[in-house]
Amino acid sequence: MKYFVLVMFLLVVSVPVLAQQDEQRKVDMPDNVMKEVVSRVLTWYFKPRTKSKKIYLSNDLIKQEWLPEIKNIEFVIEPENTDRLYYLFGPIERKGNNFDINFGRFTGCRENCCYTTGDTWRFRVIGKRVRLFQASSGWGGSGCGWG
Repeated sequence: MKYFVLVMFLLVVSVPVLAQQDEQRKVDMPDNVMKEVVSRVLTWYFKPRTKSKKIYLSNDLIKQEWLPEIKNIEFVIEPENTDRLYYLFGPIERKGNNFDINFGRFTGCRENCCYTTGDTWRFRVIGKRVRLFQASSGWGGSGCGWG
């Protein structure tokens, strides 16, 4: 009985602490910083084209005014849609003096599992400047058991 009470106490105490740590890792950035980061990342991946193309982006973390203008590319922000290929940005996480953001594409769902692949970008804000570089490439993830 003592162990049960101790375990329950530890669970009650640890859940808010873990949630608080997760919240501390996620960071909100000013719009001008996000505009530069989002614009530069998208410009890296999507080059001007001779034919028109629509690129679908998840609306979770980005705003229309952050998107770059690239010849013959139309960025369309919409809710996540498992019926088509779309791209997404992950939440920003602080890593010391730097910040990491993931950018990748949703590659589809099979047998109740959904998959994404992409790259991690790292940036640092110094005064009014944003220093941005690709920290790693080729991450992948999945979420299973939905529905």
